[in-house]
Amino acid sequence: FYVSLHRDSFGIPTIVKYLWSTEEPVGTVRLGGFFGATDVVIESGGPSDPQAWVTARVDAAADFLRFYGEEPDVQAVGIGILVGMGIDADIADVRVEPGASAP
Repeated sequence: FYVSLHRDSFGIPTIVKYLWSTEEPVGTVRLGGFFGATDVVIESGGPSDPQAWVTARVDAAADFLRFYGEEPDVQAVGIGILVGMGIDADIADVRVEPGASAP
């Protein structure tokens, strides 16, 4: 999923992208380059049961500060969820909590 907490001087949203991987360790950071989002692997391998629900909690404001070196804007630009072609996914209970901290 994507979280955008800032717009650059051209009005383009600055994005932190969270993803799951079966190949990279939890916490892996990949810098997205000039036009790309910063990628953060927050889950690795997924649950042993592919039908099981996965819960993810992040502190997007803290991650934004860590990756971009500045405080995010006061109001978020948006949140996006993307699933690749040919993949079925159910998404439920997406919550945004001001000032919440990830465990």
